[in-house]
Amino acid sequence: MEDHDLMAPAYVYMVRCEGGQLYTGWTTDPAARLHAHKTGQGARATRAFHAVSMAYLEPCADKPAALRREAALKKLPKAEKEALCAAWAGRMQPRLSMATRADAAEILRLYNWYVLHRTATYQITPSTLEEYEAWVDRTLECAPLLLARDGAGKLLGYACAHPWHEREAFRWDVESTIYCAPEARGMGVAEKL
Repeated sequence: MEDHDLMAPAYVYMVRCEGGQLYTGWTTDPAARLHAHKTGQGARATRAFHAVSMAYLEPCADKPAALRREAALKKLPKAEKEALCAAWAGRMQPRLSMATRADAAEILRLYNWYVLHRTATYQITPSTLEEYEAWVDRTLECAPLLLARDGAGKLLGYACAHPWHEREAFRWDVESTIYCAPEARGMGVAEKL
């Protein structure tokens, strides 16, 4: 096992299948793993019972911690698994609010994750807090900037509309953007936003 495998963020999860069955596993990319299960490329059990949705997701410190937690979850009775899923669903229900300048640091952390780890943005160098405070101010001058938070107040994602082009003829055109936290992708947050 490589050293970087031990340090990568890991998650333990339960996927709900068509007949109500729960499949438990671990991953470093919840959205990609859910997609694999839903498209028949996941585990044999989710291919047989047709995975439908993420029912539970728990961050772990690293792969060994996720493997230990996965083993513990698999030993739980169905009623306890269902209770965990119900509590998680309640926490993960997005609560929408309008952003303020004070939210810039959280929005920046989420955006910079995409700069560093994905190709959703063509930006290569992470933005600074000063840049994002100014961006929040500019955005709110002309359009809404919505936040989605879980029940504990953790940022799940944000959506904004911003000018599409600086030329005067485009002053009524906007481009919409939605970014979801890595662990919230595929959970319906973007749809709510």
